[in-house]
Amino acid sequence: MSYLMPHYSAKETEVTTLRPSSTSLFLVDSEDRFSSYTQSRAATGTSNNATPYNFQITRKESLMNGFASRIAVSEVNFPWAIPNINPKTSQITVSYEVSGLPVLMQTLNLFPGFYKPASIAAALELGIQGLHPSLAGATVVYGEGSNPVFTYATNSTTQIAFSPLPYNSAVYPYPDTTKQLFDLLGFTNANNALDVGGNGNFTFCQAIRYVDIVSINLVYNQANPDVMSQNVARNSLCRVYLGDANLTGNVDPASATFCPPGCAPVTIYRNFTNPKQIQWLGNQPIPGTLQFTVFDDTGAPLNETLVGLLDGEYLDWSLTMLVTEN
Repeated sequence: MSYLMPHYSAKETEVTTLRPSSTSLFLVDSEDRFSSYTQSRAATGTSNNATPYNFQITRKESLMNGFASRIAVSEVNFPWAIPNINPKTSQITVSYEVSGLPVLMQTLNLFPGFYKPASIAAALELGIQGLHPSLAGATVVYGEGSNPVFTYATNSTTQIAFSPLPYNSAVYPYPDTTKQLFDLLGFTNANNALDVGGNGNFTFCQAIRYVDIVSINLVYNQANPDVMSQNVARNSLCRVYLGDANLTGNVDPASATFCPPGCAPVTIYRNFTNPKQIQWLGNQPIPGTLQFTVFDDTGAPLNETLVGLLDGEYLDWSLTMLVTEN
């Protein structure tokens, strides 16, 4: 009796081991723009590196040497301290017509700070009531019918209208890509017409809905550029959405405690499940000089929003990046 032995080819016995690429941590903290707390305490609004939204980290040597092939942002921790009522969103023009008198115009100013929608309504109501005795009974309400919308009424025969400030002017030196208080309220050209009452569109009273963190030194090896629907596109490390810090919960918009993201200070934490993989050349070190700039949702430097506020109205932020070695 004969037996046939099984035949095994060399190809069938080959084993391939798969494992994740090895990585190193590349950690960035905006507080590290200062070499000491002595230097940090001396920083003012006009000094170099005073703000964490536009700063440079400078070292005499390269930050990382090695054969890196990819850089990926895996985590971002971004404490939010930019008030929704700030120098860009604190003013609105109010026109009103008292029976038999010419139309009058006046600019209302809200003191910069964090405002819940109900607080904005109360501040506007108080300002309008002070314009003329016939407007003493005027009301401004947010959340009518449990909708995130502002409604207003003069409760008299006096008619009222709202309009934004003129762009690129002495009173408002910003381009027409800038959101004003008029826009934050959800108002449109329909609110320019004099009437005894009206309402805007739905709004969460957010001056800024997201920011882009940019470092030109870390993306210059990127062959395929980022694309944005904004007029100006930038290669970004990551985009941070204020919606990641959900403060609204199940609170009714008509409640005085209703607080959408951006209407109160909060820390935004994001762990990226699929981080952006930035191409890097293996024969290049990560340089010792890195510039970081944060831009808002209109493409303007976030630091610009701080102009006119007190020094130090910001909080430091940090990034965790993974550097792939193969």
